Amino acid sequence: MNKTLIALALAGLYAGTVGAQTKVELYGVLDGGVQSIQRADIDGVKQDSSFGLVSNFNWGNRVGLRGSEDLGGGNKLVFTLENGFQLDTGKLASSDRIFNRQAYLGLQNSLGTVAFGRFGALGSTAGNFDMFWQADPFEGGYGDAGMVTFANYWTMDNAVVARSNAYRGLTASAMYSFSMDGAEQPGTGNNPRFAAIGANYAVGKLWSALIYETKLAANGTGEDEKVLKAAINYDFGPAKPFFAYSRADSYTSYGEASAHPGNTSTARTAAWPPARSRPSARCGRWVIPTT
Repeated sequence: MNKTLIALALAGLYAGTVGAQTKVELYGVLDGGVQSIQRADIDGVKQDSSFGLVSNFNWGNRVGLRGSEDLGGGNKLVFTLENGFQLDTGKLASSDRIFNRQAYLGLQNSLGTVAFGRFGALGSTAGNFDMFWQADPFEGGYGDAGMVTFANYWTMDNAVVARSNAYRGLTASAMYSFSMDGAEQPGTGNNPRFAAIGANYAVGKLWSALIYETKLAANGTGEDEKVLKAAINYDFGPAKPFFAYSRADSYTSYGEASAHPGNTSTARTAAWPPARSRPSARCGRWVIPTT
């Protein structure tokens, strides 16, 4: 009897200690609306227009769990599990993954963060390790109204990422995937791999980014794809001009580069004024602390 009481007391003490050091949140985004698209004729061929409900127009719909555990000594264990879905149909965004958007475990301290799992690429405008979403006045959303052609939307499995904390405005990151889609196969060259390095510099009203990404094709499946991106914007107060540049080589993932390998593309856009640079429709974001 005494042993049982002691065991219960120790269990209660342990639970109380963990509860004080652990933080877990249930969070999500709900984004939907009505969209009308009028398409111009192409080479005399009439293009169909559309009108209807849309999902994931500004931000991708998601529900997820994120949390941290204080390990002491300035070290913290962090994790995120995030699922995407369609608000208008209720369907999962991915048929073969529960946590298709993000799923990772990492270690965080005063130097930065190292994490392992599934992430969005550095230039994807998606996920916790993206470095490019501020290049777009619409933060990677609103379809053709934004600068979406500068995002590759790559999300890869079997990845490791290292990101420094900001030092005098400079943040650096590096990412590598041993196999972008699914379990690794024997032989490194038999897997589609990914590698990237990038940096953000943000001081005062200035923000900038420089990212280089390469998708390494598996043996016999095509050429490696390479992308160099740069962006800068400055908030002058009444106006906030945005500039972004990208160069894609052997790039088949989207846009002009898929039709013109070696293509160099540029775009310029301005938002006026900064505080109202995005359309007025807003998506719902929510967070529920669970501890």
